[in-house]
Amino acid sequence: MTAVCSTGIALVVAGCTVFLAIPPAAAAARHFGFLDVPGGRKTHGVATPLLGGTVLVVGWVLGSLVGGGSERALFLGVVLAWGLGTLDDGMRSGLGPTWKALGQGGVALVWLLASGQDTGMAMLGLVWIVFSMNGFNLLDNTDGLCTMAALPPVMGLACLAFLDRIPLNPSVPVALLGALLGFLPHNWPRARIFLGDGGSLVVGFLVGAGALAIFAGTASTPGIVGILAAVSFLALPLLDTAVVTVSRLIRGQPPWVGDRNHLSHRLHRAGLSEGRTLWILGGISGLGTALGMTLILFA
Repeated sequence: MTAVCSTGIALVVAGCTVFLAIPPAAAAARHFGFLDVPGGRKTHGVATPLLGGTVLVVGWVLGSLVGGGSERALFLGVVLAWGLGTLDDGMRSGLGPTWKALGQGGVALVWLLASGQDTGMAMLGLVWIVFSMNGFNLLDNTDGLCTMAALPPVMGLACLAFLDRIPLNPSVPVALLGALLGFLPHNWPRARIFLGDGGSLVVGFLVGAGALAIFAGTASTPGIVGILAAVSFLALPLLDTAVVTVSRLIRGQPPWVGDRNHLSHRLHRAGLSEGRTLWILGGISGLGTALGMTLILFA
């Protein structure tokens, strides 16, 4: 009962903090000019505040702490991911793909060293965390999509943590779940605030770190099952990244050069509304998570 109460408190604190703090944060972003200005391949029509990620981090930290989740190494990784993303958000032309990838690698490496991972897992984890951060960052191309894509795997990680199937305090994913739920109403089309890289990189880091615990496996989860399950948890970022990478290579375009050929853009061009697009892609993420949960709990 104590565990249920603490995780419930983490959910409520994180969700309420984010939901209530978004309006003043958006006003502050407008006042100081911290905005995502339309242009190029961006689809939004008006300059939109970019401090959603900062509020998300604050809500997650508060929720985790009140729920008893004192994961110091994870907190360090979140701060670094937030700092990297916020720096990128604040630069007129961004950090560029090379510096951004190096920064993501640095975040992953610092967290892996601070959390005491063995050498083999650290090498695997470095690639995995960088992919997860970049994958969720790429999904942040449509109002609400990064949040919707993250909700199913975060819920799955919360269930696994609560069942002691992964070495993670349940309050950590539950607080992230609350923060995402508190943020989504403000980010639903037409969004009044964006996650920005300061939010999407944090989401990718936390989901990737949670899925990495599945990689390691448990006494009842064979390694291959853990690997397949972890991959299933990131089904949507994997699929979206694969689609855009292959399409860019076919056109002779470098994979790191952005375009409007992500899954969400393709569904929009097919005539689907933004809301329906979110439900379809969120459903794909949910199916992947369901497969991963099935592998872990019943394989």
